[in-house]
Amino acid sequence: MNKTKLITVVAVVVCISLVASLIYANNHYILVLEGKDRDIDDLHEVETTLLAERDEARKQRDELSFEVQRYMNLTQELQGIIDELNKTNADLRDVLVGGDSDLETIVFHVCEKGETSDFGRFPNATYVLNQIKNLTDSYEVLFLPEYVGNLNWTETYAWLLENFGEEEIVLSTFEGGEDEIPNVMLEITQLSQAVQTLNVKMLRIAEIQSFYLNISQPLPVDWIKDVLYFARANNLRVVWSEWKLGDDVYPNITRTIEGFEDIVTFTFQTNDEYHEPFEGYLDASNTFVHWGASVQPWYYVDHDLGDLMDMPPMLMVEHLIQALNRGAEMVQFEPYWYFFDNNGEPFEAFNLLKKVFSTTAITN
Repeated sequence: MNKTKLITVVAVVVCISLVASLIYANNHYILVLEGKDRDIDDLHEVETTLLAERDEARKQRDELSFEVQRYMNLTQELQGIIDELNKTNADLRDVLVGGDSDLETIVFHVCEKGETSDFGRFPNATYVLNQIKNLTDSYEVLFLPEYVGNLNWTETYAWLLENFGEEEIVLSTFEGGEDEIPNVMLEITQLSQAVQTLNVKMLRIAEIQSFYLNISQPLPVDWIKDVLYFARANNLRVVWSEWKLGDDVYPNITRTIEGFEDIVTFTFQTNDEYHEPFEGYLDASNTFVHWGASVQPWYYVDHDLGDLMDMPPMLMVEHLIQALNRGAEMVQFEPYWYFFDNNGEPFEAFNLLKKVFSTTAITN
């Protein structure tokens, strides 16, 4: 092999080696580039995830900002409620503490509706009565007891003896009803029985005028007079309670109690579907020497606003304040189950009354 051929062969080998190296290098860089592409794709995925997380964080921030604003609005609303309560307390302070009130007596309805009833239960008389007596030490507190609608005097009397003893009570003397015969119309002998053995302070005649108007019969004036004479002879007061207004109501009552105005307190009941409480208070205060208010959540029912348990306690207090501002000497609260549950535990309405009649709460 001559020298020229040798050089040619070497050159060919070198070229082949270079080509092989180039091919290897190209393949290697292809692999490297593919790896870089994968890294770039991974970075894109990371970027996409981070952007999504950023958007979610912004969404949560906006939601939190909305909630913060909502709670700020609620705080303002609550402050408005607090301001209104403070105004109510100020009104009550003026009426009850400021010396402007004529209030003397608070009458509180209590009842036992019977074992089959799912409301109006009275399992522990002492527990409930003590709560009511502790309502205030500024005014006379009397109980208005009811046993299963007071339909059976023998059973009612036995229950009164068992549960009330020396407790000061208002004895329900007349109650109407749905039939033409009243549910309760006690005889003088029954009144005498109760007065001799119980601590009766008042006799209550409830809705007698509206009852007899409804059945188109005149007032039983003779029976009422007997009750009034009995009350005077036994140093008792009489509370005559009505919801009905009109020219055929108050004139009949004033004629019937003539000569007994000093012992009769007329109370307007707020369960009047035709009038607002202040209208009844106005008429009563302009008509009777002694008058008061029977503040009842039945107002809510009779005005088609809902069930009696739905009546806001603050509305009850508003009706109370209206009566006190007008000069009511007596306020009566019923029914019992609006204020207490079946275990004798107080509802919000009773707790609010405690604040109303608490000097400490009012003056703070």
